[in-house]
Amino acid sequence: MKITRVVSSEVWQTVRPDMAKVLKLWVDAKGENYPYPFQERSAGQLLRTFGKDVAILEGYNLKFTAQSVLKLLEKAILISGDTPEGMEYQIKKVFGPGDKIKGTEPGTLRFYSNRHICFWTGKNWRRITL
Repeated sequence: MKITRVVSSEVWQTVRPDMAKVLKLWVDAKGENYPYPFQERSAGQLLRTFGKDVAILEGYNLKFTAQSVLKLLEKAILISGDTPEGMEYQIKKVFGPGDKIKGTEPGTLRFYSNRHICFWTGKNWRRITL
């Protein structure tokens, strides 16, 4: 039996822009090295079998500090705010019926693994790094 690590497009963890305030509080109260509490899965969900081989899904095995997630989130919000779609979203949020806006908010992060992270610009997903 061979064990490998796999990045799957079906498995990700999401951090939305509204988490920025909470992250700032965590960093101030608990320190820069406080680990971000990504959603945990049971051992059976961490693994996927392919015949005799076993794969560990990296989307459930993320290790980031709250400080690093905050930096990524701030960077994603800044970049997406400069796109036409991001500006349109913010205008609708401020002047329109903000509670009725559907879809993913620009600046939302998706963590597929420790090295594969994307953010939503309002039109498409782009890769982001620290």
